Amino acid sequence: MKKTYLCGCSFTDLFKHTQQSVHFLNKNISYEFLSQESSSNSDILNQLKQVEPNSNVVLQWSSLTRPMDSNFHRLKTSENPLFDLLEDWYLVLDESQKVIEQRNLTTIQFFGWAQWKDDELNDYHRDKLNSYGLYWFYCPKMWDIIGTSCFQIHNPLDWTLQTKHNEKKYLWDDITWGGMSEWVRRNVEEEKRWMGHHNNNPHFDEHPSHHSADRFLKEWLYPKMEKHFELD
Repeated sequence: MKKTYLCGCSFTDLFKHTQQSVHFLNKNISYEFLSQESSSNSDILNQLKQVEPNSNVVLQWSSLTRPMDSNFHRLKTSENPLFDLLEDWYLVLDESQKVIEQRNLTTIQFFGWAQWKDDELNDYHRDKLNSYGLYWFYCPKMWDIIGTSCFQIHNPLDWTLQTKHNEKKYLWDDITWGGMSEWVRRNVEEEKRWMGHHNNNPHFDEHPSHHSADRFLKEWLYPKMEKHFELD
């Protein structure tokens, strides 16, 4: 039986707390979480480098940059921050591809949340993004109770937020290059999607709720694992 590793940021860490994670144990699946909260994509690459050869890997990529990252300055100094940050990420993805090939790893890769819209890209970047074999989640224009998804490299008002409803809901434009958050928006009931004010937190947490993580694992990720991984 191949061991399954889970790499990523807090989005993957959510799976530790879902009912479906117990399903792994019931199926006698050998697995290990390498994910950590607030992990950058470089951190996630380092997690991947800890994986043993001939293993299965769930690889969830995170923000293109964070305030503590060395390339965060691009948001202020670059003529096109998105394109430069994407180029930085391609270097990480290229190195991850080498690790995957050298260690004969089988992967399922996806993004945590959308950080750009399709009309911000050119054909070069569309082709480049499609070349890495990640799963992308399309989400049509929808109302939601949140106006941003975790850390955005843009002001959400500039590209995802069309207007505010009188019920304090936000109209998100359609998203082509979506991640787990966009799967959640499209598939989970509005009032159950996000962490929100859990544990009496005054800040509304835009991470997927435990309910949403459970649904994502049960309805999308685990079926993909059964199809692509050697679990028995």
